[in-house]
Amino acid sequence: MQSINFEDALEYWIAFGFNLNVYLREPEKIPPEVKEWISEIIEKLDILVQSSIITREDWLTISEHQRDSNPKLYRALWGSFAKEIIEEVSKKPGKEVLLQANSGFESWTASIDIALKNFTNAESKHNLIFKTECCIGEQALVIGGYANEILFPRNKCWVIINIEELEWNGRTITLLTVRGYR
Repeated sequence: MQSINFEDALEYWIAFGFNLNVYLREPEKIPPEVKEWISEIIEKLDILVQSSIITREDWLTISEHQRDSNPKLYRALWGSFAKEIIEEVSKKPGKEVLLQANSGFESWTASIDIALKNFTNAESKHNLIFKTECCIGEQALVIGGYANEILFPRNKCWVIINIEELEWNGRTITLLTVRGYR
């Protein structure tokens, strides 16, 4: 089998990131014939993300795009994962809620509009948007592109510090402001 380089691993993420995260969260679903290949892609992506930070130039670009001197990043969640978070938050009203580490890569966007467009699936009843500050020096890989994508490392932990609701296309979206805690 041919070795995967960093560029190929990133291209694979861009094309099939959702599927890759399914494999990371449920390794038993990896077909045996591609297990070694997927492991190598994950290893390369781990190295890329762990060796990258949000630079001042990245921050300024995001800030200019948002027309905000305190830019934010957004991440859409839905389905059972969103339902679990909503249930956990409802058990601790008014208190900070620590979220379990996510074994998948975390894809964020500098555009709330891009995050909101992930809710075109009318079947999902539990819709969340995470919001966090974009910080210079934060460990993350800025991919950019159409989605203004920023990739945070696997197993990053977050704490929910604020909860609000917003209406979008006739749907109520729960907006959770989070900050990293490790």
